[in-house]
Amino acid sequence: MLGQVVKVDHVRGFGFAQAESGVEYFFHATHVDEGVIGGLDGIQVGDHVSFVGESTAKGPRAFHVKVEEGDAA
Repeated sequence: MLGQVVKVDHVRGFGFAQAESGVEYFFHATHVDEGVIGGLDGIQVGDHVSFVGESTAKGPRAFHVKVEEGDAA
């Protein structure tokens, strides 16, 4: 799934990515792909990302979040 980061809280360790469909997905720092340099700190608002989206009891969640090439810091 492709989307764009709309919020990141580096201190609290989470963020939100909006999919192309318009749905916002929560992601935790532990769900950032290990290939992202700096982990969550390597993700900024506006970055284009790919992720695996899943519906959970707490709402839409993003797993395996990766910054798309060309957007990496």
